[in-house]
Amino acid sequence: IQIFSIIITLTSIATPVKSIVGSGKTFQPFRGGEVDVKGPRLLFCLLHFGGMLMGLWKLNKLGLLPTHVSDWIGAPHPPQALQFTSGTVLA
Repeated sequence: IQIFSIIITLTSIATPVKSIVGSGKTFQPFRGGEVDVKGPRLLFCLLHFGGMLMGLWKLNKLGLLPTHVSDWIGAPHPPQALQFTSGTVLA
């Protein structure tokens, strides 16, 4: 994994988050008496949310998201035995 692919992928997540948070300022000039910006603003946020999901998918494909048990614990303990047998024969 190269640092450039990680930086580009993290940017592809950060940019949609910034756009969604700043969507009020983006649609500020279009607010008027007759213009309803709720629909276009919702579509704008949904498209950027889709872009963020694509960035998360890419992080998962790069193996940088902790999605397995081994990512959260150092060394998993072996499971406890449900039965115990011995190697002796009773006569």
